[in-house]
Amino acid sequence: MALKTLKLKKYIKCVEGNDDRWCSKPDCGQASVEFVLILPVLVIIVLAMFQLGYCTYLKNVLEHAASEAARVVSTTNSVNLAYGQIYDICSGLDSGNLDISISPSSGAERITGDFFTVKLSYKNAGIFNFISKAIKKDLLLESACVMRMECKE
Repeated sequence: MALKTLKLKKYIKCVEGNDDRWCSKPDCGQASVEFVLILPVLVIIVLAMFQLGYCTYLKNVLEHAASEAARVVSTTNSVNLAYGQIYDICSGLDSGNLDISISPSSGAERITGDFFTVKLSYKNAGIFNFISKAIKKDLLLESACVMRMECKE
């Protein structure tokens, strides 16, 4: 008990005395200053990792939507049902940033056995807005699915 009181008194004397140091070591607080200097870099790295994960999720959603829309067109030859399928799968995304292209576009041009393509592109928000403004070009997440027609109707 006496030893703890002695250490406490030494610390108080160092803080309250005429000495300008807050502790007995000359580099006390150096780690805190270094942490404050490196903290913004760590925050940017963590946020970039989250953005990369979100972009991976968006790419998977677009791939799934393109695949399902191609399946619908392949089996029903209906572009309207394909658009509905895409909008159902991409319901969590901003539909204003989603561009859909099905070629050939009309059902009469698609013949059983021929190939057709469903292309989706999405203008992502987030950190990509800063990057696209810096390079003055839109950064898009794109997905495409090519499938063979199974029916004419």
